[in-house]
Amino acid sequence: MAIYQIGYTDAGSNPRTIDLLPGDDGVQIEWRTEVNRNVTSTGIYENVVQNTLRHVTFDTYFREDAFHQLETFMSFAQQGQPFSFTKDTTKGSEVLLLAATVGDTVLTVDDGLADGFEADDYIIVRQAEGLYWDVVKVESIDADEVTVSPAIHHGYDIGTAIDWYYYFPSLYLLDEEFNPDRDGAFWHHEFNCVEVR
Repeated sequence: MAIYQIGYTDAGSNPRTIDLLPGDDGVQIEWRTEVNRNVTSTGIYENVVQNTLRHVTFDTYFREDAFHQLETFMSFAQQGQPFSFTKDTTKGSEVLLLAATVGDTVLTVDDGLADGFEADDYIIVRQAEGLYWDVVKVESIDADEVTVSPAIHHGYDIGTAIDWYYYFPSLYLLDEEFNPDRDGAFWHHEFNCVEVR
């Protein structure tokens, strides 16, 4: 069974993780683009795209030990500190070892094992400022080469992040309260977050 995991670095620079069980509603992702609409002095409307964000909701169950770890985590996250989340602790993120150009179907990554990527996984190749990205399917992995489909639609520089679709390296919590429901030996809570790059 896949275990959800929250990760963050505490005030003493210590890495912390909290393991959670998947809830009934799983992980929901909504892409939102913030647009600022302005009217110019000549009456012409112009749209200024500010950025595109992934709003992420993950539904979880957890036992008492994780409940108390989450109480501590909430004091951290509610101050606007970023944290990571993954739907599967065996998968994560990579970076491009070689630049990729429009039309490429083979991406050369920094790590020979492609950090847990497997055939049929979806990954996101994303430009650093988050202005454009490609969501592609992993067809195969051979050492440090990941073959994807369809071909990528944008060019990417060396060092560009490639994330497993359900790995979020930088989330911010939108919840204003932490009041999980009790369900027998387990607690239940749905976390609402936004990904910021």
